[in-house]
Amino acid sequence: MLLFFGLVASNCENLYGPYVTIMATVTRAGGRFRSELTRGVFTGVLAVLCGIVGSAVSDDFVTNLINFITFLLYLLVPWTAINLVDFYVIRKGHYDVEAILSVDGVYGRFNWRSLGVYAVAAAAEVPFMNSAVYEGPIATALGGVDIAWIVGLLVAGALYPRPQPHGEHGPRGSGRRRTAHRHRGRARLIAAPPHRRRKRQP
Repeated sequence: MLLFFGLVASNCENLYGPYVTIMATVTRAGGRFRSELTRGVFTGVLAVLCGIVGSAVSDDFVTNLINFITFLLYLLVPWTAINLVDFYVIRKGHYDVEAILSVDGVYGRFNWRSLGVYAVAAAAEVPFMNSAVYEGPIATALGGVDIAWIVGLLVAGALYPRPQPHGEHGPRGSGRRRTAHRHRGRARLIAAPPHRRRKRQP
């Protein structure tokens, strides 16, 4: 019984995670204000699909799991390279956090140049892939050696570095300046004598 309830709890979390991720991607509110019916239908459909997929791959689960993780590696490496280059090379760790969390902020809804670099890097990996599902021509020529993730890392890292337009990344340090300004204003209000504090209008 303990094992059963443990599996139920972990699977409930596995269903909740995709729901929040997808709703945060396609809606402004991130799914927080969706009705119970919407949440129930979404998680129910997802549970059925996951059950079908799980049953289909159960005969050779370990091999299919390795293939799935390998393709996740192919997809995540270019994304990781873009994020690292943007953080350490272009932005030097300075971001306007408020603008990132705003749908209509200076970063915009999509960074089309980043998406283009990601697509090119992912396409460059294809000839170097070697898995049970697909083996690229260059991987075959190399005797089955899979260096697709290295290619994706290098291509994305080489194409992405470029001085970004002001609108793509926001004013450098602007978020810090606004935050610091608010903190200084609050500090002055707290430090001022009671008779000198500005009265707020009702």
